[in-house]
Amino acid sequence: HLFVCPRGGKFFLPTMVKSSKRIKVCQFNAGKRDAALDELSFRIKEGQTNIIMLTEPPTRKEFLGGRQNFRHIVKKIENCQEGIMFESQTGKDPTRTSIWVEKSLAKTLKCTLLHQFSNRDMTTVSVQITDLDGKPVTLILSSIYMPSLDENGKLISEPFDDKCLELSKFASQNKWALIIGTDANAHSGAWGCQHDNSRGFSLAQACIEQKIDVLNVGSTPTFDIGGKKSIIDITLANERGTELVSNWIVDPRMSFSDHKMIFFEIGYEQGHEHGAIDKKKIK
Repeated sequence: HLFVCPRGGKFFLPTMVKSSKRIKVCQFNAGKRDAALDELSFRIKEGQTNIIMLTEPPTRKEFLGGRQNFRHIVKKIENCQEGIMFESQTGKDPTRTSIWVEKSLAKTLKCTLLHQFSNRDMTTVSVQITDLDGKPVTLILSSIYMPSLDENGKLISEPFDDKCLELSKFASQNKWALIIGTDANAHSGAWGCQHDNSRGFSLAQACIEQKIDVLNVGSTPTFDIGGKKSIIDITLANERGTELVSNWIVDPRMSFSDHKMIFFEIGYEQGHEHGAIDKKKIK
């Protein structure tokens, strides 16, 4: 597959990932629907994913805050597979992002929530893997929801906000791999849209400036409701992150959300011990 790279509008062929292990990742906007979580649970049972980068999980009217909503998500998913759910519990509003990791994998990869890059619309986790050259790599996974409107109903013209910029710079400075799964609510030819809008132009420019690649392949819509189709769910990565990713696809099957599920794999080697993560870097 050819991955879209916004730098210069060119295409590049990513390094083929050949490894003894592959992490199966699902990126999914559940559209606030319980049925979408049920379908996601089925996919876990079928062994289709080990990590879920989730946006817009269902909210419950009778729940008063994010913690109650969070427990509802955990119960739904863990009915089929034991795992660890990472998300931020700041603020009174229900979270719009989370990352679920299969429990055995979370322990093996030493998954750690990065609190300074986690809030209602961003959940960020670091994992420890070994690349195909046998070198230890810290990989950052970030599930991000980029709302199109602010609390006053005004258009947010720059979806790649200060916190996203800080995260990108943090990964670059520490030479860590970074993979972002986002519902960007933005249109650009850089990720296969037929038409651009101002938010898409802004996000594509930010990717160029931060040397971030767009890993979407082809022009399969990721959002489909009432005949309205678009590509707003995007997978982004810095250079080190891109080297780890393979087999990126939009799953055409019913997801019971107005968004499609995205799947990709992260290749890594086993049998190498990592030292303890430097806590000073993540504070």
